[in-house]
Amino acid sequence: MIDAAQFIAAFPEFASSPTTAVSFWLAQGYSQLDSFRLGAQIDYAAMLFAAHNIALGNKAALASAGGLAIGGVAAPMQSKTVGPLSAAYDTAVVFRLGSRITYYSVLPCVQPTFL
Repeated sequence: MIDAAQFIAAFPEFASSPTTAVSFWLAQGYSQLDSFRLGAQIDYAAMLFAAHNIALGNKAALASAGGLAIGGVAAPMQSKTVGPLSAAYDTAVVFRLGSRITYYSVLPCVQPTFL
């Protein structure tokens, strides 16, 4: 099993994350992921699971600190109005109807590829 120090060594961008949060999400990863199916990749999968959840938590913390809605979908702006303020986003690009796949925008300017 991977511990918080090993996780930080593999993903140094999370060095400022609390060790308790890293340990919590690693433990959740190991308890929720199927080690039989993942085999030798279980440690890597648990680290990716932890990184994903820590990144989402950091994004939510930034949103709440700025007074924004937590859990909002990141999507390209479809339209805008300046006076008295309005904005519309094209959320169709992050969800594929009829599938169970949601595309989360982790990196800006990344467009999902639809089959």
